[in-house]
Amino acid sequence: MRTPTFIGKEKNAPTDMTRIYTFIFIALVSIFAVIIRLRLFPFVSKDMTNFLFPWFDRIKSNGGFLALDERIGDYTPPYYYILAFLTYLPFDPNRSIKTVSCIFDFIMALYVLRIVYHCTDSIRTSAVSYAMALFLPTVVIDSSVWGQCDVIYTAFIVMSLYYFLVKKEYTAYALYGVAFSFKLQSIFVLPFILVLLLKKGISFKKIWAAPLAFLLMMVPALFLGDSIIRILGIYAGQTGEYGGLSMSIANIYSFLGGAGYPELPKAAVIFAGCVTMTFMYYMLIKNYKLNDNIIVTGMAFFAVLLPFVLPGMHERYYYAGVVLTLISAALNKKYIYILFIMEYVSTMSMTAFVFDNSIHDWTFIALFASAAVLLLFRLYDKLIKENEVTEEV
Repeated sequence: MRTPTFIGKEKNAPTDMTRIYTFIFIALVSIFAVIIRLRLFPFVSKDMTNFLFPWFDRIKSNGGFLALDERIGDYTPPYYYILAFLTYLPFDPNRSIKTVSCIFDFIMALYVLRIVYHCTDSIRTSAVSYAMALFLPTVVIDSSVWGQCDVIYTAFIVMSLYYFLVKKEYTAYALYGVAFSFKLQSIFVLPFILVLLLKKGISFKKIWAAPLAFLLMMVPALFLGDSIIRILGIYAGQTGEYGGLSMSIANIYSFLGGAGYPELPKAAVIFAGCVTMTFMYYMLIKNYKLNDNIIVTGMAFFAVLLPFVLPGMHERYYYAGVVLTLISAALNKKYIYILFIMEYVSTMSMTAFVFDNSIHDWTFIALFASAAVLLLFRLYDKLIKENEVTEEV
């Protein structure tokens, strides 16, 4: 296993000056990343006012952790553990909530660096990837402006990906279970995990670590009087919480121009399932040897595809897709334009809600989202053709 210690006797090992410049670069990037986030902290989003502050106050007024025996909002218990912990600290809830998300920004960026270094052996590419992960508008806006927590489940997905790549599968599955315990949106990468299982890229025998980790994350809530049935009901409730085809996100349903037929969302779920299965089928029948680049790009593809084809998606649901596309772009530098396309789509969707920006033509942005999906699949197809084997499946 390679870890980004930047010390070793590898053939392309960096010089001492390269290591020094890299550490200085990473240190300065980290300092500026902190500064820009602190400058943005005073902004109070609608979600803070309407949801997070009331949840925080309710938990605090009902005894902190003792308040977790009842349903507070539509998030799962692990996020409320964080809010409960913060109620014991003498800090402004706006800053403390955002600080937690920003801490995960750095954890996520560190694992982006580790994945890129593992795959490329390049400290330069790894360091730049770290910097980009911290300064992507999607990442900065979500945590330090909006106060949302999408970085938490995404960070665990990225960590899970890293440990799949270095063949520590118990850890990888467990981290994916933790990601799922925070957000249902972790399911976006599940189709590719299934592809890896069926292609025997990862082991079925260790998969139990994922549900075990999920259940362990729920133990504090269960101990305080919650029930697993009610917790699982949160996920079921989230799938039907919003009946529209899209929630300020540029995806395939933007082309329908606000069609309001009540059966459309139900039909759209079936459509999304068929599209997902089609791509999975294509990936499974092709006979090729899996490698790190294919795994990274495949996971990025599904993290973009599912919010593109599923109904009821929110404006920030391309978050994980953007981060994973960044990692794929670091491994396939000629395709970095896919990252720029995805970042444009994600940022426009997010700022339409956060800053009340008026989007006059969602179909224009959705065209870019369509291009990103197709280009990511084209890249994946190119990679598998480069690694095809001759024997029949």
